[in-house]
Amino acid sequence: MKIIAISDTHNKLDEVFVPEGDLLIHAGDWSFRGQEWEVVQFNNELGKLKSRFTHGIITIPGNHDWLAATDESKCRALITNATVLIDEAIEIDGKKLYGSPYSPEFCNWAFGYDRADGNKKWESIPTGLDVLITHGPPIGILDTVKPGCEHLGCEELLIAVNRAKPRVHCFGHIHGGYGTFEMDE
Repeated sequence: MKIIAISDTHNKLDEVFVPEGDLLIHAGDWSFRGQEWEVVQFNNELGKLKSRFTHGIITIPGNHDWLAATDESKCRALITNATVLIDEAIEIDGKKLYGSPYSPEFCNWAFGYDRADGNKKWESIPTGLDVLITHGPPIGILDTVKPGCEHLGCEELLIAVNRAKPRVHCFGHIHGGYGTFEMDE
């Protein structure tokens, strides 16, 4: 399965080159403030991409996506061109995926948690996953604003990833940490 993974498009998905694939994953921060009009715009932009992905589109909210945090049912109703995962799993073409919008608390944004509670937040990640989707990164992996800066990822998420051992982990949040990273098993 060819997965295209993006994140943090902040109302500019229509400006991003998105190649065709089997599944598109958006790992949160569709918007700047998570206002209803932004969610509608995001959904419309997803609608333009939907036909290019044989297995559709999966998305999770991020710390900017306030409507999902304050009125989840309304947000889900507005996003008709993707499947929204909020601490839940789905199976697509025999592949098991789990998505969570949470990241360590940062300036009182949406879906933040106290780092001391990270172990509780991530204990629900199941084993046997093909794809884990989180908004925030694990500590030490693509989690710095620029090289040499403080690591901003979550230690407890790294522990959970090492326990669950997903084949792929997609995340965003730290714009300077974009890219890919491969780990030895």
